[in-house]
Amino acid sequence: LKEALDCHQESLDMYRRVYGADAKSRHLANLLNNLGNGHSDLGQSEEARHCYQEGLDIYRSIYGAAAKNKDLATVLNDLGNIHAELGQFKEALDCHQESLDMYRSVYGADA
Repeated sequence: LKEALDCHQESLDMYRRVYGADAKSRHLANLLNNLGNGHSDLGQSEEARHCYQEGLDIYRSIYGAAAKNKDLATVLNDLGNIHAELGQFKEALDCHQESLDMYRSVYGADA
């Protein structure tokens, strides 16, 4: 897992060197979510929370604050899990509820 995390971090660093520190793209947000998953798997909850939040902020800047799609729902779910691990239960519930609402919006209420 550590090697995978190192590869994700190297990819993130390379992306930012090539495109600039302020670049925003779906690819970057996805990379941050993967990096967050790696931190989460290694028990590094605060680092994971930071990655998920940054990825979420990028997705929202790309898709718009009111957008509803699978990418946003996934990162919100992951962020909610990390908030729960950190004992931030109100934030966890808010993220999970928003994620669930998005999934239902995208796939239908019966999905």
